[in-house]
Amino acid sequence: MALDNRLLRDLASNEKKLWYKEIEKIKNNSSLRQLFHIEAPIGFLGDPNGFSFFQGSWYLFHQWIPRKTKRKMVYWRGLRSKDLVHWESLPYTIDPDTKYDSDGVYSGSAWVDKGKLEFFYTGNVRNNDNEREAYQMRATLSENKISKEIIPAIKEPPHGYTMNFRDPKVWQQNGKNYVVIGAQTKEEKGCAIIYEASANLKKWQFKSVLQPFDHSIGYMWECPNFFELDGHQVFIFCPQGAEEKDLKYETQFPNAVVIGPKWTDNNLEWQLNKPKLSLIDEGFESYAAQIVQVESRTIIVSWMGPNKTILPTEALGWNGCLSLPRELSIQNGKLYQKPVQELKSLYGTKHVINFEQMAKFKTGLTSQFKVSFKGQGQVVWNLRAGNDNLGLLIKADLENNTLEVDRQSVFEKEINDRVKGDTSRKIKLELDNDELELEVWIDHTSFEIFIDQGKYILSGRIFTSEENQNCIFKINGPVEVKGTWHEIKY
Repeated sequence: MALDNRLLRDLASNEKKLWYKEIEKIKNNSSLRQLFHIEAPIGFLGDPNGFSFFQGSWYLFHQWIPRKTKRKMVYWRGLRSKDLVHWESLPYTIDPDTKYDSDGVYSGSAWVDKGKLEFFYTGNVRNNDNEREAYQMRATLSENKISKEIIPAIKEPPHGYTMNFRDPKVWQQNGKNYVVIGAQTKEEKGCAIIYEASANLKKWQFKSVLQPFDHSIGYMWECPNFFELDGHQVFIFCPQGAEEKDLKYETQFPNAVVIGPKWTDNNLEWQLNKPKLSLIDEGFESYAAQIVQVESRTIIVSWMGPNKTILPTEALGWNGCLSLPRELSIQNGKLYQKPVQELKSLYGTKHVINFEQMAKFKTGLTSQFKVSFKGQGQVVWNLRAGNDNLGLLIKADLENNTLEVDRQSVFEKEINDRVKGDTSRKIKLELDNDELELEVWIDHTSFEIFIDQGKYILSGRIFTSEENQNCIFKINGPVEVKGTWHEIKY
């Protein structure tokens, strides 16, 4: 994304000289700067927040620490788009400037009510004893200006819950406004809490505790989304401390989903019979997902950034990015995700893939692939490969129904040393007619793989030389490879 000096000029004017020095350092056309994924112009980018559709445009905010590349004082930076592809920075932010959010504007959501864009977020405060206080705050966008409510909408968690109480996500169902908030019990067990809004949005009444499992999962739930989709109720959340017996994951920061029957006033606890908990992304850096529902569409964006490893962009003055927007559906009881149709506007020159044994060609730093593998053998596919023919490895084993992704060769050595082996993922597939379909999007420092029409997702960050632009296919055994790839124009 292009740097936006206007936003920085409008913010913290007393630090202009320092900011401009920082900007000048990163204005160069670094190959580590993403082309079509959202990044901050400077500083730390965190969770997506306030994803909404208002007055004919998409709005998307994210946590932002302008002067740092690690978590410190958190603002919300705002973006607006007509097409979910090309984004402009808004001339305003939500700042930590009141007694109830003085130590950070933490995650939250936005929705449209009576012609205004309404916000709900967690105000983070550290008291004199350095203890956390969490306040659920309201704000409104009207006439291009954000106005905060003076007092918290929800001042404290219910009795029996800790101050780990954050990330309010509002949704509309049955003609009412509700908010779900991530929470932790005094016994340090994760859950979420639902409140119902009054007609004027001034009062929020406790409705129920959301914990649909027959045992505790994790010690704290962050970033909850609770919504209706295709006749089902969907709960997406981040269960910190989940155990492997509940959720097989290899990342430190899981983002999970569970699907059940519609939530109603007669089923407030939403207890499920043998619920199946799964990851929304089988990859490396996917967290804090947030959805927006507009008419018949449900769209999700995630944060590609919860990694404690020091990444190369930090030395250049920025860190973190967001995923591509994906459209959700439920098929056969499973959540599917596909790139939104608007992303096709990025398609440049189209190339056909059709070969028998091996193919090697250059793609540039960015590309989009849609390929199918059919047969009983293996396909070894390297993207962003160098002269050594090694790159982002995608290995499809059609005989054993597995897909393996290894990014070790698209990390510089010093990054590999720091990630301590967290470079590969392997998932079991359920293939129809011995055929595997993949859609792959490659940006300068990230990849997103959509498997079997979006039945599985596997994404992550990559950091390699800009000279590494080769695509290499090798086939072992009877496999037919067909497909297309597009150059990307932005």
